[in-house]
Amino acid sequence: MDPHLSNNTENTQGDLSTGWENIKDNAPPFHGEPEFRAENTFSSSYEKIPEDKKHDIFTKSNFGDYYFKIKKEFPDDEYTDELLRICSPVYALEKLNGINFYSSMPFEAHRRPHILLYAETPDGISAHVFYRSNSSMNWRFLPRIVDGWYDKTTSHEDSINLPTEIQAKVEHISDSEDDKIPQISNEFIGYIVNDTFDSRLSTKNNRTDISNFVTCAGELALGYFGNDYNNPFENSFFGDNWILPDPETLNIPAEKEPDFSKLICEWRSHNEEYIFLSKDGALTARCFDSLDHSLRYLFYSTLEGKTWISSIECINSKTNNLGLRENYIEPGALTTPLLEYHCKESCQDGKNGGGHWGKDNFMHYPYADMSDYLDKIPIIKKFHQYYQ
Repeated sequence: MDPHLSNNTENTQGDLSTGWENIKDNAPPFHGEPEFRAENTFSSSYEKIPEDKKHDIFTKSNFGDYYFKIKKEFPDDEYTDELLRICSPVYALEKLNGINFYSSMPFEAHRRPHILLYAETPDGISAHVFYRSNSSMNWRFLPRIVDGWYDKTTSHEDSINLPTEIQAKVEHISDSEDDKIPQISNEFIGYIVNDTFDSRLSTKNNRTDISNFVTCAGELALGYFGNDYNNPFENSFFGDNWILPDPETLNIPAEKEPDFSKLICEWRSHNEEYIFLSKDGALTARCFDSLDHSLRYLFYSTLEGKTWISSIECINSKTNNLGLRENYIEPGALTTPLLEYHCKESCQDGKNGGGHWGKDNFMHYPYADMSDYLDKIPIIKKFHQYYQ
C-alpha cells in the first residue's frame, strides 16, 4: 500500500458532526452536463455523491487525515470548519484506468477557480488541488504555492493538465455555479495546498518534481514533431529565449491533425479575464481526436471567433492517482493562448526581426492579445473553415 495514500479506517471514528450537515445543505444543485456527441468516447454523466459515500471518501483521504489532525490540535478553530466546507467531496466525475475521481465544490482564490480532486484506488484515496488557468483555460494540478506563485513543476505545463473528459465536467460544474462559488483568502488556499503537500513528491530548483509520475512521450509526440522538424527543443516549435517562431511554419503531419468532421465534445464557459475579447467573457470549448486517434485537441473560441488550442493530450496514456496522464507532449507554440503574459509575448518576433505579436492597444495587465499570431497558425486556419 502506498504510504502516502490514506486508508485509515480509524478516521471514520472522528467527529464530523460539526459542519457536516451544512455541506449537504450548501452544495450547489446539479444542473446537467456538457454536450457530448455521438462519436464521443467519454462517459457523459456526473452526479452528486450520496451522503454516506462523501463521509467515507473524505475520512479515508489524506485531507481527512489533515482535518482530524488540525481538529485535535485546535478544536475550536474556525479553520477546521472551513476546511471541511471547502474540501468535502460533492461530485462523482469519472472512472479512468480503474481510478474513481471525485471533486469538491469549486472555490475561488487568486482570481481563479479551484477544486479538490479525489482519486480512489484499491490502495487508498488521495486528494490534490487543481485550478483553472486564466490564460489557457486548462485545469491544472497545483502542488504548491510559493509567495503567491503557482508552482507549475519541473515538467512542462502540459504535463499537469487534467484529462479532457474530467476537465469538461469540472468546467461545467464551475461555470454553472459561478455565482455560488465561495471566495477564500489567498492565505487559506496556501494552507490547503502547502500543508497537504504530497509526500511522494520532492522539490528541485524551487519547483515540484513530478518526473516519477509523468513522462514526456518521446516517440509518440516528440517523434512526430521531431521527425518533421528535427529537434523540437531547438527549432521553430519552441523558438529561442521566448522568440516566437513563425506561426505559418507550425504545420502538423496529416495523420496527427484533428478530425474536425467529428466533434467529440462541446461546452460553454466564461472567464472574466476575457471580457475585453468576448462579450461577457463567454467562451466555447470544442474537443476533437486526431485522425489516427492518438491525440486529443481542446480548442477554445470567443464569441467573435478568436481561437486558440488549449491543450493536446495523449489519449491512449493511462491516468495516475495525481489525476494526470502518465504521458504528455510538449506542443510548444501550438498552444499559445489568446491571452498571453506580457513577459512572454513581448520578446522579439522571430520572423520579422523585431517588435512583438501582442497587440499594443490591448493592455489588460498582465496579458496581451495574441490573435494576430494565432490566426496565422495553419491548423487554426483549418478550424475556422469548419467553425466560423
